[in-house]
Amino acid sequence: MGVPQRNLDKAVDDPLASQLIEHLQEENDILREQVRQLQDQIASTTTPMPIEFCLTPAEDKVLRYLLGREGVCHRERIFDFCNSDRLNADLPDIKIIDVYICKIRKKIEPFGVQIVTHFGFGFSLPHQSKEIIRKMQNEQYPRTTST
Repeated sequence: MGVPQRNLDKAVDDPLASQLIEHLQEENDILREQVRQLQDQIASTTTPMPIEFCLTPAEDKVLRYLLGREGVCHRERIFDFCNSDRLNADLPDIKIIDVYICKIRKKIEPFGVQIVTHFGFGFSLPHQSKEIIRKMQNEQYPRTTST
């Protein structure tokens, strides 16, 4: 894939081609950053879940998905997100999401965190629950800022 080196060498001598290459490199950097931001938004992957929750890896993934989304998270989308690394033949039944939600609720409710069920659609984390989780995350894993 990509352009052969001899063609790049010729392109560097051409001012228009050089500008195009520079523009494409800048655009690629911007797109990579947008992908990183979207991944963080979708899965809230930058900060671990509070250890007090004692979540399994699968439960952690479900809660991260809910934390990173606004509004109702459809059961099918949660299922797809949690199983994106599996082959179709290895997929559990979609009802496993209900099992995970039930187990997560038992673990997070003592901390004042709730998951709301939207019957026939999916689940959501109320804003107040998201704030509780983020506060706990910030206390356990303070963000360091580099100057």
